[in-house]
Amino acid sequence: MSKVKIITDSCSDLPKEIVDSYDIEFLNIKVNINNQVYYDRHDLQPKDFYRLINQGDEVPKTSRITPEKFKTLTKKL
Repeated sequence: MSKVKIITDSCSDLPKEIVDSYDIEFLNIKVNINNQVYYDRHDLQPKDFYRLINQGDEVPKTSRITPEKFKTLTKKL
């Protein structure tokens, strides 16, 4: 029987308890707010995100997980 590994990014909004209990591989998307780069759910929690967007005039920008990062992860797994 083959093994299955669930991989998701932080846009899934899965609670940490679910990620931990199912051993889900969780990739943090990059978020650029007010010329500062953060990683969602790593060094930028939702409450901080909303606080930061209220402080600036800029619309936050996100970027997807790069193909290279995903390729590196799948090779590791």
